[in-house]
Amino acid sequence: MGCGDQSLYLTRQLFRTTDIPTASAGGMQEAQSVRPLFDSYVGLTVVKSQADFARDRLLQVRSIADLERTSQETTDVKIFAANAADPSSWELSLKRAVFRPSVKGEAIEECTIKTQTWLLALDTLYHFQPSRDRLFKCAYQDMQASIMAFDLLLSDQATPWERFVLRLMCLVAGIPYGNFVTKKGYQRNLTQAGYESNLIEMRDISEHVFPGIANFLRKQDAELSKYGMTIGRFKGAAKAFDWWAQTGVVRGVIIVARRSENPGAE
Repeated sequence: MGCGDQSLYLTRQLFRTTDIPTASAGGMQEAQSVRPLFDSYVGLTVVKSQADFARDRLLQVRSIADLERTSQETTDVKIFAANAADPSSWELSLKRAVFRPSVKGEAIEECTIKTQTWLLALDTLYHFQPSRDRLFKCAYQDMQASIMAFDLLLSDQATPWERFVLRLMCLVAGIPYGNFVTKKGYQRNLTQAGYESNLIEMRDISEHVFPGIANFLRKQDAELSKYGMTIGRFKGAAKAFDWWAQTGVVRGVIIVARRSENPGAE
């Protein structure tokens, strides 16, 4: 979730339209109503200062919208500082916000309206220690959620040398090398968590990601060099993105894993 940019966009700038029946002189007609994209939103970041900053930003935007009376936002928004990779460490208030059926035996009234729960993870899952597995199982079993994510995968054609270099990069960056799996390996992890293979979609968008990021960082470094400054540690990141773009050893992939509407029939 970071410092709240993602949360602001999802809860303040995305909307949906719904058709509602209205009475008129000519009979019943359909009118469109604009609603927030999400009825509720729970954001997590492992860094407490980022969670505090994100809450402040959301409150500031809400205050301005209230003053201008233009609010079309998701009103049920909760931000937590927690380790998303370890759901067992979550505090009770977070579990209550996330889990639908019950928390520690406390029954929650069944909702008669059909709803969908989604776990969104943008450019974060490959950092999870020791792996993504605990969150995937929690998403399927406890959240009863579908998953949509942008994640980094290992190319099927990666050579032993490229794998070795990638392992060194992971060691320097503090990323578990085991998180870099192929598409088949990733799909296997999702199916082991409970998701059906025919409800899993993957789209490789590497060509739209790594070259652009590498080029952007190089331009930023060139601009800062005019003033005797650099982008610092991001120089290494630029080289990594450039290497990924040239070799294709790491793939940037959009993943969607839908939870079956009839899990009992699986």
